Amino acid sequence: MAKDGFDLVIGLGVSGRSVIRYLTDQGMPVRALDTRAEPAVLEALRVEFPNVKIHTGGFKSGWMNNARRLIVSPGVAVATPAIAEQVVAGKEVIGDVELFARAASEPLVAITGSNAKSTVTTLLGQVAEACGMNPGIGGNLGVPALELLDDQARLYALELSSFQLETTYSLSAEVATILNVSQDHLDRYASFADYVAAKQRIYDGCQVAVWNRDDLATRPHAGVPRQISFGAHPEADYRLDTENAQLLCRGERLLTLSELALTGHHNAMNILSVLAISDALSLNRDKALATVKAFTGLPHRCQLVAEAGGVRWFNDSKATNVGATLAALTGIGESIDGKVILIAGGQGKGQDVRLSICIPALLPVVMTSPPGPGRCAMTERMILKLDNRGLDKTLMWTAILLALAGLVMVSSASLQIAETRLGDPFYYALRHGIYLSLGLAAGAFVYFAVPLALLERLRFLMLPVAL
Repeated sequence: MAKDGFDLVIGLGVSGRSVIRYLTDQGMPVRALDTRAEPAVLEALRVEFPNVKIHTGGFKSGWMNNARRLIVSPGVAVATPAIAEQVVAGKEVIGDVELFARAASEPLVAITGSNAKSTVTTLLGQVAEACGMNPGIGGNLGVPALELLDDQARLYALELSSFQLETTYSLSAEVATILNVSQDHLDRYASFADYVAAKQRIYDGCQVAVWNRDDLATRPHAGVPRQISFGAHPEADYRLDTENAQLLCRGERLLTLSELALTGHHNAMNILSVLAISDALSLNRDKALATVKAFTGLPHRCQLVAEAGGVRWFNDSKATNVGATLAALTGIGESIDGKVILIAGGQGKGQDVRLSICIPALLPVVMTSPPGPGRCAMTERMILKLDNRGLDKTLMWTAILLALAGLVMVSSASLQIAETRLGDPFYYALRHGIYLSLGLAAGAFVYFAVPLALLERLRFLMLPVAL
């Protein structure tokens, strides 16, 4: 044990704060740090935990070396050099979910996937509630896992991200599932295989693995006592029968799609996974079926927000990767006879984004992450112009003209990135403004003060400088 014998919490977000609260309630010595100079919750933390030493603005080597163990927030990669050094030195590095797993005494359902985690976790919670289980629902969704330990829950259902699973070693869930896997967070992982490996950690020690028969990356790589599959594949245990529009369990009809409030292939998959988990937990099937029939989905997830002039507007801002967006587009495309226009943006996170956007004439669109090369086949009812060079020409010229008019600045989500990395949302905007001012000043000086003849003689030297 290190000399000072304290736990060091790294990251002062929601999960980090829950760890500090949990450890101080246990009477354990705690210190905390954040690489941001001024985290938004800093003053509130100091008020709530006046005896906890807090360092901001980077890693403090003395604390890192003397800490008994590091408890790392999901947003901080274990591969960060300062943390990786401690791992190599043999120091325990865990996360809040690992602390939860060591303390929880009731059965746990662990849910992950690139998409639909929140929907499935929420719906399973409603099913468990209908069955009188008083479930504790949280993790990556809403309430941090450690804060669920105070409740008199008979069952826990946790949505878990790959980031959380990186620092979790003794989950041992009663039921664990990977709903689907598609490209995501490739700005954090060296490869897609590494991302899948992080997801696969959810099956470690579980009793029942529920996996997607249509997505072999979700199948357990290691042996588990029992496996249950779902999907449209004819060999799936819980199957979507597309020909007859019904959901089956090993050939037995559970319900027809017309009985559901939700529509779309992806929602049928979500409901199948919930029914499979519910049966694995021996919950009342009749109550489970009644609950899934009435479920209307989550806010911001393919949510109908307006309808006017024959146009339906959907809010799908919860979709944070390409797979989620494609699932939503497919689901909408199956339910309408018209065309779908996608307006999208955000951080690319290293994904292979092969869509460019079809926009009506004169519609200003700001893309914060330009799509990459390639093509993507969609249904005929979806209007998505495809271009091997990336940006659609209409969009490109529209953006250029709007930028020249001072109406659009494409800044790669600079406000969010600056806030996350530097604690100052206007850092990049201010830097761009300074560079622009210096460039205009330099250009004006050259135009008005430097003779044209001299510029002509130096033109071959100026070209490589400009490049």
